Amino acid sequence: MPRLLRLRYHPHADQNRPAPARELWRWMHIKELNSMLDHDGLCFSALGASIEAPVSKPPDTLNSAENSLRILGDLESMRRVFVSSWYMSDPQSIANSSPFGNDSACVGTTYDRLIRSINHASTDITLAVAEGRCFSDGLVEYIDTEPERALGGLLNVSRAALRNRSCFEHQQEFRLFYFDQSGSPQREIWVHCILAELIASILTFPNPSRDVVACVDRTCKEFGLARNFLTAT
Repeated sequence: MPRLLRLRYHPHADQNRPAPARELWRWMHIKELNSMLDHDGLCFSALGASIEAPVSKPPDTLNSAENSLRILGDLESMRRVFVSSWYMSDPQSIANSSPFGNDSACVGTTYDRLIRSINHASTDITLAVAEGRCFSDGLVEYIDTEPERALGGLLNVSRAALRNRSCFEHQQEFRLFYFDQSGSPQREIWVHCILAELIASILTFPNPSRDVVACVDRTCKEFGLARNFLTAT
């Protein structure tokens, strides 16, 4: 069983966010959904796990040894950022780019339900900030360059965590993010989540695999939901 972090919501004032009742969707492999149900947790993936330092010199970026070191420091910081991505575009458009196909299911929620489900509100906010046990959120900003190249502008970590390439703009991505101060290398973390609060709906492809049917039926029974299907693929 993974260690579950209990995090307090600490929003950054300069980030844009969805309206409280805005629907959010997340397609996930059935193994992730099963893990959610087994552990009462939400998976956050390492944002910079695959990011490497620049091997060539971008214009006006590596213009000094000092700046090079600062960029490498930013890259290292990004490897300690963990995100949970959700999408405001309709589930059909997201499904078209899903790599999981019939081995996946889509969890639907709203912005306010998502925040409430993982906000460990009983934790004193001052203590949570001091101990680095806070998460924040924001709408993704789409840019024309690779997100890691944008580090040449020496962005702060929270801003870098909310950037993606412009070719994904149609997904209307929203992210929760957490900065792991421990710095221990890992590809994902699990955050305690009240699933009854989080999961408002669930849907699958028209011909889901047997494992998906079993897991989704388990979810529907536990939370009093009806399984819905995409009308097209």
